[in-house]
Amino acid sequence: MKAKTKLLTLLGLLLAALNSQLSTCAQGTAFTYQGRLNDGANPANGSYDLRFTVYDAITNGTPQGTAITNLATGVSNGLFNVTLDFGSQFSGATRFLEVGARTNGNGTIITLSPRQRFSPTPYAIFAGAAGSFSSSVTITNLNLPTTTTNTGIIYSGSSTLLQAYGTENLFAGSGAGNLTLTGAGDTGVGMAALFHDTTGSGNSASGDHALSANTSGNFNTAAGYQALFSNSIGSSNTAFGYQTLYSNLVSANTAVGYRALMNSTNGTNNVATGFEALVSNTSGNYNTAIGERALHANTAGSLNAAIGDEALVNNTNGIENTAIGDSALHENRTGGFNIALGEAAGYFVTGSANIEIGNNGNALDNNLIRIGTQGTHTAALIAGISGSAVSGSPVFVDSNGQLGLQASSQRFKQDIQGMGNASDVLLSLRPVTFHYKPELDPKGVPQFGLVAEEVDKVDPDLVMRDDHGRIYSVRYEAVNAMLLNEFIKQHHKVEEQDAEIQSLKEKAANVDSLQKRLSDLEQMVRSLSEKRR
Repeated sequence: MKAKTKLLTLLGLLLAALNSQLSTCAQGTAFTYQGRLNDGANPANGSYDLRFTVYDAITNGTPQGTAITNLATGVSNGLFNVTLDFGSQFSGATRFLEVGARTNGNGTIITLSPRQRFSPTPYAIFAGAAGSFSSSVTITNLNLPTTTTNTGIIYSGSSTLLQAYGTENLFAGSGAGNLTLTGAGDTGVGMAALFHDTTGSGNSASGDHALSANTSGNFNTAAGYQALFSNSIGSSNTAFGYQTLYSNLVSANTAVGYRALMNSTNGTNNVATGFEALVSNTSGNYNTAIGERALHANTAGSLNAAIGDEALVNNTNGIENTAIGDSALHENRTGGFNIALGEAAGYFVTGSANIEIGNNGNALDNNLIRIGTQGTHTAALIAGISGSAVSGSPVFVDSNGQLGLQASSQRFKQDIQGMGNASDVLLSLRPVTFHYKPELDPKGVPQFGLVAEEVDKVDPDLVMRDDHGRIYSVRYEAVNAMLLNEFIKQHHKVEEQDAEIQSLKEKAANVDSLQKRLSDLEQMVRSLSEKRR
């Protein structure tokens, strides 16, 4: 039978089989050689005669000891194991193993090249003979030639297992990388990692089918089972975790956590960190989700920021929302421009343009600000108000804690009529001076006003009550309006009195005129009487 002339590739590992004892006793000189034999480009199968010779040089040189020939060695799918014993040929000098092969008993044994350098396993034999060794098993260096389409490759069955095809590339795992790519600086570790890569460069994939579909995308990092699985041309993406960015097709996304951004296809510049964060996102852009299921249902909403477990969890198309805190803006779906701060802040909000701080909010909230929760927060301390001069109108607060200006426009009122004598009750009020208790006013500033309980007895409509129905304060703005009414009433009385006085003055002037005329007549009568005499 013709000798096989295509037995050109042999890869081997040298393992010491040195009487597995962790002791300082001497050991045997036999070791196990595991190799791979190819027949042309295909793994060899069948029975082969193998010859093994030790040399002192990689080429030419002098044989060391006696060559060993193993007849009828079984080779399956290219793999074989043999036990070799060259005796004490490893004194510390460099040694090389030359292998020859032929089909079982047919033709001349063909020498395979290159020779393989012994390092370091056989030297463990030397160390043992010297009286000391630390391990009974040592693996030799494995020197592969430069990877081409048929050299420098370790196979697992018919699939590549370890190869470095192209420029500065490294692929480890069944089917990782390929032998046609032109991209550079790629690293793929895991089954089918970067399997379809063609021109993509600077990619790192670690995990079963990580970046498997990538063709021309650059500078992507995928770590985890099927991370960035569908990405083909997207670049500068980072995915860490099971199926993170699984459906991604575009660029500049970052996903960390189980299925984070799993369904995103065309959304860009998103950041998702946490279990299923932004998992439903398909086309939303510039979203940030940090926390378990944060922005979980978001599909097309953009420019949202969710920090906290289930923050904005139900948002689908809402835009420019900011939720910080577990379950913040939990029920929001399409509302936009909301801000929520605190655990469950804005939980019930579905509207837009709200600010919810430490408050669950309401489903009907729109363009509203809520700070704190009635019944939970009992005082509000805000710096920068006291001692700060400003012009404007007084601010009032209702029983719900809502701040605002008191409305006076006719468009806010109904049943308008004059006050009449309703302000007469003011004459029954008792103005007092007093000091607030020290816990309210440590400085003891003198105060002027009314006692709400006394006012209630005169007119209950002039007092305010707290959430428990207890008398709390006086409606001084109503008292002021009544005072104005009383002033106007008194002014009208003064005007009437002035008119009466003027009338009386006019009457008095007429009397004076009559008196003068009478006086003049009397004078004329006297003058006539004197002339007659």
